[in-house]
Amino acid sequence: MDLNILTWPRRIAKQRIVVHVILEGEPLSKQRPRFSTTKNGRVYTPRQTKDCEEWIGWQIKAAYRQLVCDDTHSFGVRVVYHQSSYQRRDIDNMTKLLFDACTGLVWKDDSQVDELIAHVFRGVDKPKTELCIYDLGITSRPATKCLLCGKAFRSYPSWKYKLYCSRKCQILATRTGEVVKCAHCGKDMYRTACQRRRVEFCSQECKSLHTTVEVACAYCGKTFRKPQSTLRGGRTYCSLECKASYWREHRAKAARGVCEKCGGPTSKKKYRLCMACTTENRQHCDDQYHVRMEKGQSRTIVEVSDGL
Repeated sequence: MDLNILTWPRRIAKQRIVVHVILEGEPLSKQRPRFSTTKNGRVYTPRQTKDCEEWIGWQIKAAYRQLVCDDTHSFGVRVVYHQSSYQRRDIDNMTKLLFDACTGLVWKDDSQVDELIAHVFRGVDKPKTELCIYDLGITSRPATKCLLCGKAFRSYPSWKYKLYCSRKCQILATRTGEVVKCAHCGKDMYRTACQRRRVEFCSQECKSLHTTVEVACAYCGKTFRKPQSTLRGGRTYCSLECKASYWREHRAKAARGVCEKCGGPTSKKKYRLCMACTTENRQHCDDQYHVRMEKGQSRTIVEVSDGL
């Protein structure tokens, strides 16, 4: 015996049909949740049930690619199960598996199903499940206005603590901070109560541009940005190489000593190295330090006095 679910017990208009698919294979039941035996003791859904729900969802998506989840209409469901064996399976558990697979795909919640017709045939040659979902029209359910945006959303008497239409509105409404302007670009940004005055810039780029100034190298003329706290007057250099090259070309006129490394003049008699050799030595120590850090060696601190 076979039933035409589109005409029994009454005919469904073609324009009201939302989903009509035939799922090949043995119908399965919704398995009960399992409790984990580990220390946390969490509740989880068996893998077979999850895989079956995903498979049903993909079959519906493949047949109806333009299907959109509807949260305002009520639906009716007709389903016929063709089971190859005579194994005892509760029809409500088999239907629950289909409802959970359609949740978030056809309807937002299975409470939108107001009409259900189901039938089971056992001992058939070709097991399958024929599912038909049709629209019953806009449902009249209680609604509540969101306290933040004023949008009406579905509500129930048991949802007395749900005051916002979405998670986004709830987060925006429960914020305790304030909106301030970026100290550099003037863009509005949100600052939490715990941040207070620690956040003054909307991004790291604005902070870098605001706390640095553009200067020119005294040797090569290249422009670069330097923190304002490091500007103490005098010449500025883009690198230690430019600083060494500058002092190599501009030796002290009133020479009082001799450099032990290059033989050039020093500004004081007690200095063993000139400014150029001291800068090169400092650059060499920095290079060696970075090489050791890349190789994973222990850090060694090298102290080099300015010209000593």
